[in-house]
Amino acid sequence: MEKDEKLLSDEEARNVLKQIDAMFPEAKGELNWDNRFQLLCAVLLSAQTTDKMVNKVTPQLFADFPTPEAMAAASQEEIEADISHLGLYHSKAKHLKEMAQTLVAEYGGQVPGKKEDLVKLAGVGNKTANVVLAEGWGVPAIAVDTHVSRIAKKFKIVPEKATPLQVEKRLEAGKVVVLVIDVHGAANIRRMFPGATTVFLLPPSVEELEHRLRGRGTETEESIQERLATARQELAEQDKFTVKLVNNQIEPCAAELYQVICQRAGLQG
Repeated sequence: MEKDEKLLSDEEARNVLKQIDAMFPEAKGELNWDNRFQLLCAVLLSAQTTDKMVNKVTPQLFADFPTPEAMAAASQEEIEADISHLGLYHSKAKHLKEMAQTLVAEYGGQVPGKKEDLVKLAGVGNKTANVVLAEGWGVPAIAVDTHVSRIAKKFKIVPEKATPLQVEKRLEAGKVVVLVIDVHGAANIRRMFPGATTVFLLPPSVEELEHRLRGRGTETEESIQERLATARQELAEQDKFTVKLVNNQIEPCAAELYQVICQRAGLQG
C-alpha cells in the first residue's frame, strides 16, 4: 500500500456497500440458465464477452448438450459450432468438453458446491467459481471482475494496487450474510459452513398454513396440496436447524429473527 493512501475503516466500508445495495436492490446476473450445469457453462463462456452475447448462443448449446454426459461425449468441433460467434471459442469449447468430462468422471455428472472442487475444472477460476456458488448454490461469495475492483478502489475500500483476490477477501471480511433458502440449500450451507446459524420458520400448524393459503384466494387446489406436501416434508427437517421460530404473527416473528441475526453478528439489537 502507498504511504499516503488512506483506506476506509471496516465500518465505513460496510456503510458504502450498504448504500450501493440500497441503490440497486434488484441487482442480479443477466445470464440465462435453468440449472447449475447451464450456469457453469454460461459463466465460463462469459469471459472476454458480454452476457448478452452469451445468451444468444446458449439456447442452441443447451439444446444440443443438455447434460454433462452429452457434452462430454461430443467432439470439440461440435461444441465450437454452437459458440462460434463468441471470442476465444476454440479454447472455450475445449474447456467446456474437459469440464464436462471431469463432472462425469469425478462428480457423478453434478456441479460441485465447493470452491476447491470448482476451481479444479477446466476454464474455471476464482471469479467463475464464486458466481456459480453465489447464483447456483446460494453460498456467500463475491465475484471480483474489473468493475467490482474499480469501484472498490474508487471508494478506497482496497489499495489501488490490490489484486482481485485481495479485493475479494476485503469485501467478504466481517460481512453478515442472510440467505433465504429452502431446506436443501440449508443442508448445503451446514455442510460447507459448519459454524453457520440456520433458522427454521414454522407455521403454527399445518392446518393454519392451509388456512392462510386458502385465505389468499390466489392458489389453485392443486397448488395448495403441492405446497402442503412440501411443507410436511420440510417440517420433518426442522430439528436440524440451529433456531426454530414460529410465525404466529409477522411483526413479532420478524423482531425475533432480527435479534437472532444481531446476536450472531455480535451487534446490539
